[in-house]
Amino acid sequence: MYEIGVADAISREVIMINDKLDKDEQDYPFDISYRRILDYENTAAGGQGFRKLLGDSIDFVLVKTAETNKETETENVEIDKLNQLEWQCDLQ
Repeated sequence: MYEIGVADAISREVIMINDKLDKDEQDYPFDISYRRILDYENTAAGGQGFRKLLGDSIDFVLVKTAETNKETETENVEIDKLNQLEWQCDLQ
């Protein structure tokens, strides 16, 4: 759970993986139940389905991270420009 908190603090995505066991529906603690949790069955067929599900989840996270990085880069460039203007004003 500590690692999830650290990931939240630095705005990183988390893909949680859980062995489905025999239950139809898993009960998760309230503080993680809203997250994307990938359940898998520990069988050969379950492994094949899980492979696709995990691949799709990784693709989604990579696209989301790339979009977030673009937004952050734009914000950083704007802040750098403002800092340069402030520095130039201080010189004058």
